[in-house]
Amino acid sequence: MGEKCRAEVLEIDFLNFGEGNVNYSCIVMGEVLEHVESPGLFLSRIHRLSNPATHIFITTCMNAPAVDHISLFRTGEDVEDIIRSSGLQVVEPCYVPYTGKTLAEFHDRKSPLLAL
Repeated sequence: MGEKCRAEVLEIDFLNFGEGNVNYSCIVMGEVLEHVESPGLFLSRIHRLSNPATHIFITTCMNAPAVDHISLFRTGEDVEDIIRSSGLQVVEPCYVPYTGKTLAEFHDRKSPLLAL
């Protein structure tokens, strides 16, 4: 069957998590950046928790104003710029419009889009 992976679930302030010289092999953050006042701080924290071999998968949305979205990204360039300014590297960006829409339609209409 294969080797089982041990997982631990913690409830902690992410900005105070992982003090010391701890690096993780994989970090996943889905649909968080738009909900925080300083997404750059979260990304910088990820940078400090990672090393060059760490697999990082981050998703956020663009052009999706909502009452709980404190940060609003307008373009993929906005998202990629904040990632790079936090010390991380964008390896494979992926932008996903609503089903049945094209990326060109998203750009023309400034419609909501998921950034992976």
